[in-house]
Amino acid sequence: SSSSICLGMRKEYMLLNTTTGSLSEVFSFGKSGLPCIARLPEMRCMLLTKDNLGMFVGHDGIVTRQHGMTWSDVPHAVSCSYPYAMGLLPAYIEVGADKCVVRKLAWFSCSIENTS
Repeated sequence: SSSSICLGMRKEYMLLNTTTGSLSEVFSFGKSGLPCIARLPEMRCMLLTKDNLGMFVGHDGIVTRQHGMTWSDVPHAVSCSYPYAMGLLPAYIEVGADKCVVRKLAWFSCSIENTS
């Protein structure tokens, strides 16, 4: 619901109900990685990572899609711009859409320009 906040804890994702203060577990992490959460306001859900998987979860903590994203490695960070999801992996930035990886970009060869 809109009165909940998703928290990436040490070993699991939790939903904190801001009205009642109650906590409920969404799911636990896998063996590696830190919690990564990306909001998808246009789809009214979030992308949560578990190892190399990205799962789409509604604001109520329920998985909203039968299939999620599969990254080639555990992402350090994720971001979404519908219909794409981006994952910052150890050697790549992966861009995916609807269950498949569309493009891998070697992030260490990218340059960042300051336009200000």
